[in-house]
Amino acid sequence: MLVSIIVVTLCVVSAYATYRGILARLGPFQGIWEPSSKPFGVSIRIPYFRMPSRNDLDFTDVGRRILRTVGEVLFQSRVIRNRPIVGLLHGVVMWGFVAFSGVSLMHLWSGLTGSITEVHFDSVYRVGVALFAMLVIAAMASLAFRRFVLRPTVLGEVSVSSAIVTALIVALMATYLMDWVQVYEPGSFGSLAVWWIHTLALVAFPPVIVRSKHLHLVLAPIAIFFRSFTTSRMRPLDVDEDGAPTELGLTQFSELSRKNLLDLQSCVECGRCTTVCPANRSGSSLDPKRIILDMQHGLARGDGRILDFIREGDLMDCTTCGACEEACPVGIEHVGIILDLRHGLINNDELTLERVAKRLGPMKKPPYSAWPFAQSRQELVEGGAFPLFVEGMQYLLWLGCGVGYNKPEIARSMKVILDTLGVSWGVLETEICCGETQHQLGNAAEPMLEIAPRLIELFVEQGVYHIIVCDPHCAGMIGIDHARQHPEYPKLDIEVIPHTVFIAEHMAQLRITPEAIAIAYHDPCKLGRGLDVTQPPRDILHQVSSDVREPVEHGRHSTCCGAGGGQSVVLDESRPAELRMNYARFDALMETKPDIIATACPHCPVMLADAASARGSSVPIMDIATIVAQRIQKEKS
Repeated sequence: MLVSIIVVTLCVVSAYATYRGILARLGPFQGIWEPSSKPFGVSIRIPYFRMPSRNDLDFTDVGRRILRTVGEVLFQSRVIRNRPIVGLLHGVVMWGFVAFSGVSLMHLWSGLTGSITEVHFDSVYRVGVALFAMLVIAAMASLAFRRFVLRPTVLGEVSVSSAIVTALIVALMATYLMDWVQVYEPGSFGSLAVWWIHTLALVAFPPVIVRSKHLHLVLAPIAIFFRSFTTSRMRPLDVDEDGAPTELGLTQFSELSRKNLLDLQSCVECGRCTTVCPANRSGSSLDPKRIILDMQHGLARGDGRILDFIREGDLMDCTTCGACEEACPVGIEHVGIILDLRHGLINNDELTLERVAKRLGPMKKPPYSAWPFAQSRQELVEGGAFPLFVEGMQYLLWLGCGVGYNKPEIARSMKVILDTLGVSWGVLETEICCGETQHQLGNAAEPMLEIAPRLIELFVEQGVYHIIVCDPHCAGMIGIDHARQHPEYPKLDIEVIPHTVFIAEHMAQLRITPEAIAIAYHDPCKLGRGLDVTQPPRDILHQVSSDVREPVEHGRHSTCCGAGGGQSVVLDESRPAELRMNYARFDALMETKPDIIATACPHCPVMLADAASARGSSVPIMDIATIVAQRIQKEKS
């Protein structure tokens, strides 16, 4: 009876300590926990616990989300994929805990019923758990050696909580094994001591978990379930009945959304996001992990300004490529947070970086472009070279700033492809910029409240239903950001089609014979991770070439050329050339020894060509549409 009372008491103390730990993590957050006048009344305080009012938890595609969560949590697919050895060790520990759950319940039950001196007969389950216990001890020893002896820089300072958790896990496994092999005679003082050590370790575990980074054990599956399938984006603007904005971006901790709060509390501090960040690799002080941890520390100190904890230069160095999110094993969406903070920085007139402010100003006025694309674009459409879109045509070919100013040959190539297919298509006589560049830099007002309504009205007036877009930056802005801001837009059933998706769907009709030419493909971040389009470009290239080569980082794991996030117009030219990310990406592509470098974004060839020139290389850097158009013309001739 005494044993039962002690065990019940320990469980209650553990539960209360766990509860207080949760409040310690969430309590200072204004609007989430409002302190009661009776601070120790659990039943009184629980009703005051509520989530932030901004609900961005997405319940669409539930089946797909469940499958992803099972794969990444239960099978540790993302953890193992990015760091196979360390990931497998982590997986062993996690699988050991799953296997150990039944033992833990039986252990506590024996204490509650007073049967701790009874001999537990072996079973297949207990033998299996014993094997797992040995594997977990070996895995924990390896991870502890790495954490406390090798001490990789990316992991940061030595963590006391990690040491405590390591000791608790080893104690649980070791005491189970001692009981299983019956090191001490059942009922003896030694066996009772082992039982109590196991019990104390078991009840100490939950309070330690909620007070440390190990809270990810609870929150990570939820964060993974709600993570976007593509790179996260800036939140839509809150507007009043007249359509005027009622908020100025993310500036206060009280303005965090529900997914933001999950992200801040889920970080496991593994540093994978920083390892793959192209800005960090290129010498920037931007550290995605540090941004999350600094915000976490600011949150713990109470409500206040987030921008007091984050460096402006770090926010503006981000290319918003999404590599950090793709590497993160716990579902954190860094890019959306950074974009929201940029929005708050600019709309509160706190931007001090001259290189950004100088280029952002002209983009706030029509035609809203970062480049003087109107004149260059006019040269494409004047003289009837490009048909003008009229109602009833199948496709509108959207040129955009990147094509209209930087790479007009992409537009000419699409003309060859569309004419060869015999579909009806046209371009707008005049275009306005979709606003993607200034939106990425943090100014959301003009793109969302001025440009988007004008484009929606234009598409309706012209009878546009299918838009082929050669620039994935434009495709994401028109097809996703504008649609999220204006609920009436998705109801129009307008389809935004990346040009590689369109070409891939019609390659059979083009009847191109593959040639033995080595082509290395560079995945644009805004296409691969931003729109989840990685296979169609490869389908095209494999029908053009019998020798398609991949750099080490490719697909959704590709690294950025440096143009994203508005960096193509606000590039920090003070950074040494050898550290610029376009140089590093070009070098990685050249390691495949290609005859041609292919890409599918008008900004990537500009960045890669700059690196090629510096390297003295003459390798052609071409958009996939141009490669296909040249082959069509060659086949015809």
